[in-house]
Amino acid sequence: MKFSDNMDKSNTRIIAGTKRGLLLDNPQKGTRPLTDRLKTSLFDLIRDFVPEAKILDLYAGGGNFGIEALSRGASSATFVDIANSAIKAVEKNLEKAEFTDRAELNQSNVQDFVREDEENFDVIFADPPFENIIIEHIQDASKLLAKNGLFVFKHPNTFEGPEKIGQLKRTYTKIYGMNQLSFYQNA
Repeated sequence: MKFSDNMDKSNTRIIAGTKRGLLLDNPQKGTRPLTDRLKTSLFDLIRDFVPEAKILDLYAGGGNFGIEALSRGASSATFVDIANSAIKAVEKNLEKAEFTDRAELNQSNVQDFVREDEENFDVIFADPPFENIIIEHIQDASKLLAKNGLFVFKHPNTFEGPEKIGQLKRTYTKIYGMNQLSFYQNA
């Protein structure tokens, strides 16, 4: 099987910034890339946090969130996913966008990554698999958020996001169809 055969044939695109319109590949089925509508709305809400930010994209899939942030001026992005197909998709997308020098790939379980990493990030985006939302994993990730940073948790609208994630307090929620975005900041 060739690498390209391992890719989902659906594409997403970069919405804005230096690489606007660039098509991104998605890993095999089982990932849920951000729709253009959701991504546009999300980045409208967080636009002031993105320029020069260090981004952490947890459960990265094809890297849709982090690559969009890089296109919009983030200084760097770290992508974490355990699936080999996801890491290969992120790698391919970073090469297409010419962002490899501003990115770090970690093929790791999210829980292991957040327990071991000590870096601070300005924006953390967590989009865990719907059928396996593990709050403990993102609880641990809260320690990686910079003092004035923003933690965004994407989850089904049928699941009420917690009021707190670690030391972070929920400051805002927004529902988009079957998805909900919960935003957290240091209390």
